[in-house]
Amino acid sequence: MRIGINARYLANGNQRGLNRYAVNLVRALVANEGVDVTLISDRPLDRAFDTLVPGRRVVFRGRPHLWWEQALLPKQIGREGLDVFHAPADWGLPYRRACPQVLTLHSLCSRVLGQPPGTPRKVRIKDALSTWISIRRADAVIVVSECVRTDLLRLFRILPDRVRVIYEAPDPNFRPLDRTQFLGSMLGAMGVKQPYFLYVGGFEPWKNVTVLVEAFARFGRRDYTLVLAGALDGHAAALRALAAKCEVEQQVRFVGYQADSGLVALYSGAMALVHPSLYESFGFPLVEAMSCRTPVTASGRGAMREVLGNAALYFDPTDPSSVAAALSALADDPHMRTRLAQVGMERAGGFSWEKTAKATLDVYETVAQQKVRR
Repeated sequence: MRIGINARYLANGNQRGLNRYAVNLVRALVANEGVDVTLISDRPLDRAFDTLVPGRRVVFRGRPHLWWEQALLPKQIGREGLDVFHAPADWGLPYRRACPQVLTLHSLCSRVLGQPPGTPRKVRIKDALSTWISIRRADAVIVVSECVRTDLLRLFRILPDRVRVIYEAPDPNFRPLDRTQFLGSMLGAMGVKQPYFLYVGGFEPWKNVTVLVEAFARFGRRDYTLVLAGALDGHAAALRALAAKCEVEQQVRFVGYQADSGLVALYSGAMALVHPSLYESFGFPLVEAMSCRTPVTASGRGAMREVLGNAALYFDPTDPSSVAAALSALADDPHMRTRLAQVGMERAGGFSWEKTAKATLDVYETVAQQKVRR
């Protein structure tokens, strides 16, 4: 089977959710006999993915992006003779089909919670148009949780039998790091001292990290650190100011974007992962932490209870006192930490990219047998 992948997101070497999904899916797909993958983009792939992502590369330029996607891309798909074309990152399907099309929809956060304040009108219109076209012109829509499926069916008129829930999974790199001396040296290189609570992810408003900083200040134990791992941007600058206002700037450590090796060390050494997000469609940090035998405390919003089950201590993300109480409970109760770590490891074992790839191939085979809808 010849599969085309819209790979334009892989021009960015940052391995956040969308890129991580595409990389691991393609690697797992090509492990199946008879699967040939072609990566199509309007920009060269980042060097970080040269060896990580197998598959033939086809790069041709076109500006603006919508012109490339809607006018040039379908012609290239036709020339490639693909059986299925897959857009793995929320949008990226052309309106005019050259072959059956599949979309992976990761999140409808901007529809559920609204666009972040200050988002330019042009960006809002482009994103809404690309999403609408991709959902309407997909022969099948893969969603990464039941939560996203519910949002999709509520917000768009789409037949339920066109929507398939296929869970993501942790990268195989994420596993417990037990070598104490090695772990200590890695943490030391990042300026991190134990004990600490850990947050991994972006700092956008819906990630709700402001409440976490306020809760950590209420937690009030000066021997603890709050480590925030994520790309430093304007939101991070506002969090620094908040930490200073709460008089915990010396205890809040920003370590920036971390490659997988750094994340494994951070997870493995943490008292717990704290995830205060107001919406999560799946949550890679959740399954990564569980895979590293790290206890998790989380808001339970969106798909978090679906992913974590009973492997987390939940709190109210709108109440800093509730978050602070969860931090105190984990700091004071080693038996709770041990139980959550063990249950989390077992639960993480239920997610794998092999399962994801096989279920995705089932979707490809189903749509490939259908007559192409023009």
